[in-house]
Amino acid sequence: MKGTGAVDQLNKPYLEVITSYPDTIVIGGTVQFHCKNFTKADKFDLIKDQNVNRRSQTNAEFTVAGLKSSDSGLYTCSHSLNDVSSEPSEPQDIYVKDKYPQPQITVKPRKIVRPGEDITITCDTPYPNMQFTIYKNGQVLKDGDDNPFLYFKTNAGVEDNGQYACDFRTKSGSKTQIQSDLSEYIDIKVRGLDSPSAKWEVYGGDNKTVKIICQAPVVTSKEMWFQLLNSSEGIEEEIEGVVANQVTFNITSPDHTQKKYYCVYGMRIGNNLEMSAISKPVVIWGVDYTTVNIIRMLISALVLILLGVILVIHFNVFQKTEESLPELPPARRYQAEQSEYAEMVIMNTEHVMEENEISSAGDKVEEL
Repeated sequence: MKGTGAVDQLNKPYLEVITSYPDTIVIGGTVQFHCKNFTKADKFDLIKDQNVNRRSQTNAEFTVAGLKSSDSGLYTCSHSLNDVSSEPSEPQDIYVKDKYPQPQITVKPRKIVRPGEDITITCDTPYPNMQFTIYKNGQVLKDGDDNPFLYFKTNAGVEDNGQYACDFRTKSGSKTQIQSDLSEYIDIKVRGLDSPSAKWEVYGGDNKTVKIICQAPVVTSKEMWFQLLNSSEGIEEEIEGVVANQVTFNITSPDHTQKKYYCVYGMRIGNNLEMSAISKPVVIWGVDYTTVNIIRMLISALVLILLGVILVIHFNVFQKTEESLPELPPARRYQAEQSEYAEMVIMNTEHVMEENEISSAGDKVEEL
């Protein structure tokens, strides 16, 4: 018999249930029970359904492997010292499932995609060594044993609209064949809001800034989300939580190369974010090629052309002036010729006199 004092000395234990994965106990799996106490004990009992099944041992940890559906039930534990037992722990309800819990299914970039976008569906579970299947509208779409398991669809179209789900199971050849519950359905829609309009303008001083204005064709009280995309459709900038139907993106000091920009917008429809089709491209040249600078270059080119025309005209006039000089009258021409002849005679006479003086001086030197 149990003495009251002894029972008071043996504290009520706590039964801890340990599984490989939280809240998951399946056929063929393993579960551990730990009868935790805070007093000395020499025997521990694991009790199922109030003494229908009892296991006793000197260790506080119990292991039940190869679980079957019949192992489901209410479990308690107690401990004893010198044949005096404690009161049982609070019961733990163990339910051995014949299926794994449902996997998690996700889709990127979102459930509502624009035509031409890529879709990635992921099926994931923490359980290793499993075989996966992805379904579309109840029909097998793809299966495999990668974990996580991916389905990738490029250039999505209206044919990809539908409900998608997935499940997994133990691989063939496993000792116990168990399948998971089906995942939640995700409803994928390929559609888009009408594309926005986009325009650009330049403002600022020497450090020019380009403004790109993106305007949605709808007016709504819902918050909207705008993105500015570059030529490779990478996100340059995004603005969220806008209640107006247009935003302005600023590009400070653009370089001197030609660039294309696009914009898109989105709004939340129910629990999903729906995106618009992409706008027509906005082609921007760098700051040296703005309208003002182009006009300046055109004016400079025009001035150079006018200067060239003036130089050509001046050269032609000068050349005609040289060609049209009047000839001298015969008498004047004869006088000029005679004058030139007289100058030549005088020059020759002076030269002969200089030579005679030099020769005479040389003769006197020899005489001395």
